[in-house]
Amino acid sequence: MDNQNFSYSKYPQKSYSEIVSPEKLKPTSQLLRESWGIYRLKIKTLLGIIGLPVGFSFLFWILMYFLTSTSLKYSIWFSIIEAISYLSSIFLWLWAIPSLLYNLKENTGIKESYKGGFKILGSYIWVYFLLNIIITGGFLLFIIPGFLFFIWFSLTIFILVFEEEKGFNALFKSKHLVKGKFWEVLGRFLVLGLITGLGLVIVFTLIIFSRENKQVEKQISEVIGYFIQLFVLPFFLIYGFSIYNNLKEIKAKIIYEEPSRSEKIKYIIPEILGILIVGLLISISFFNIFWGRDIPPIDDNDLWLSKIEIPKKENAFYYLNQAREKLYLPKGKMELFRKMAEGKKWDSKFAEELIKNNEEVFVYFEKALELSYFQIPELQDPKTIRFETIIPSMVGFAEIARLNSIKANYLLIRGRERKSLDLIVKTIKMGEIIENSPRPDLIVCFLGMNIKEIGLERLRAMIPNLTLPPEVLKNYVVELDQFKANGEGLIRAMKMDYIALTNTKKSKIGADFLSEPPQAQEEKEFSFKIKAATELNYLYKPNQTQRMFAEYYRNFMNNAKKDYYYEVRLPKIRPLAPRSKIQMLFTENLMGKIFYDIIATDFRDLFDKKYLEDFSARGTQLLIAIRAYQIETGKIPFRLNELVPKYFSKVPRDPFDGKLIKYSPEKKIIYSVGKDLKNSGGSEGKNWQIMKDPTFKIEF
Repeated sequence: MDNQNFSYSKYPQKSYSEIVSPEKLKPTSQLLRESWGIYRLKIKTLLGIIGLPVGFSFLFWILMYFLTSTSLKYSIWFSIIEAISYLSSIFLWLWAIPSLLYNLKENTGIKESYKGGFKILGSYIWVYFLLNIIITGGFLLFIIPGFLFFIWFSLTIFILVFEEEKGFNALFKSKHLVKGKFWEVLGRFLVLGLITGLGLVIVFTLIIFSRENKQVEKQISEVIGYFIQLFVLPFFLIYGFSIYNNLKEIKAKIIYEEPSRSEKIKYIIPEILGILIVGLLISISFFNIFWGRDIPPIDDNDLWLSKIEIPKKENAFYYLNQAREKLYLPKGKMELFRKMAEGKKWDSKFAEELIKNNEEVFVYFEKALELSYFQIPELQDPKTIRFETIIPSMVGFAEIARLNSIKANYLLIRGRERKSLDLIVKTIKMGEIIENSPRPDLIVCFLGMNIKEIGLERLRAMIPNLTLPPEVLKNYVVELDQFKANGEGLIRAMKMDYIALTNTKKSKIGADFLSEPPQAQEEKEFSFKIKAATELNYLYKPNQTQRMFAEYYRNFMNNAKKDYYYEVRLPKIRPLAPRSKIQMLFTENLMGKIFYDIIATDFRDLFDKKYLEDFSARGTQLLIAIRAYQIETGKIPFRLNELVPKYFSKVPRDPFDGKLIKYSPEKKIIYSVGKDLKNSGGSEGKNWQIMKDPTFKIEF
């Protein structure tokens, strides 16, 4: 180690123009052997020196891991402890590196090495700062300058310790040593990096394939990371020292030319950029520590549904699915089929063909109606559902309802009114059972509503042709009472949506994020950015995000219990995340707000459909009652009160404004005020659901 007191002044002053050194760096294999020899001789001392910051960091990690499982995690004291530990850890690492190099220079013990390292600690921190800002700034300048600076200045800390050069002089002397040997130096560092990287890949691959779960894998990886720091970092420094020593010998006869002022000025731009980025990163770190605390976990038990197990023999889904599979619908006549179901067209021969070829469908439909539950099997356990959960196809269920509608009309034309009415009521009941599934999703809820409306629409079209006695028709008025919207199915559907969202969010940005199947390249890149962003506590606060979603869903659910639309106070759907990238940097829980903006389901259309569905059932009841009144008296009532008490205990109320449903015997209509809650005297049009005042004509 005597040759460490090296000085450029010992040799004749010659420039590069006078001497071109033919010498090459030692082969990588030789450098590795020499480094390993030094490492073996000094292993105990080196581990003792590096053991202090590694041990402290390890204890700090254990402390933080323990504290994160306590309520202290959400207090200011947690941030203070974390900040103190973080700063202490950085200080020890900054002290340990020059101490290791001092040991290589003077061959001292652990204590003496730390004393020597402390003497140059201030200079080391300044050089370390300069080194980082220049390299960081270089990477911002199209990346390539960053690689150049990294190799040029890779020997800076060795020059600081072994030649006692400080500040920019240490950086430029490092560049002087590397000059003319750039690719050789780069190659030798790359070889060591590749060897180390390959070893790490093997180790972490074994961890991944032998893991019990992601959390355990993460903990094992953390522990291995500390062992790597303990055993590998000293070898890296020795290897760097070997390259430095070799280059110093090669360049011994080449003078070091002090860089000109203009050459120094060249580094101003990367320095400024580096200062900005490094300053930003340090600010973000402390910002994250003090303003990255989350709120305690929320209590959202009221939004969760338990697992259910409905036996196959009690589940109407299976019979309806069999009916769907047996459905006969000629492809070339689908338009005619739809128009016949909607009452816009009629073809007796085609109706007979449909009824004849769908006998099995009607059998399975009747069996399904004998059961009390409709449940998609894949949705029975809410804990397992996510937005991407694949459920069986229900395409065709609504076609069964339309087929029933055609058959009901076919029966009515042939004078079989009771059978016709019974079939259409069963169809409405089918929609009711689906809508009130114990564990539905929104698709199931919409499907049930749609099927109910197919039945109610056909029933209204049939009413002018009914001739049954008023007492019989009264029974159907009563029976329709059970099909009014009660909101319970809607609430369960929203809870299932909340559960699916929660489970999806955990899988996408939680521990299992990177184990998701590979998607399209753009989606994969977006997912990686999300994962990276959510590592910053300030940008993503899981509990705060969950509370945001929980409050959003509770608001809708509370409104779903309201009997009348005028009582509903739906939340405004507005973006929470700012659009400005500058604002994004300073927005607390930015990723949570972005998820909210992207994922939160807008239920307002579902609410509109709910109250329209309710009006559809009440309006159909009224039409049947008015028809029965007409059969009995030969005229329609002057006021709806005339239907009380024979057909109703009281006149039905408008689901929108809570007042009596509007009735005009002169215009022969019954109508609702609709969403705007304004009485416009009824509306005209083909589709009552989009009318300003939803209106049913009395066409008898």
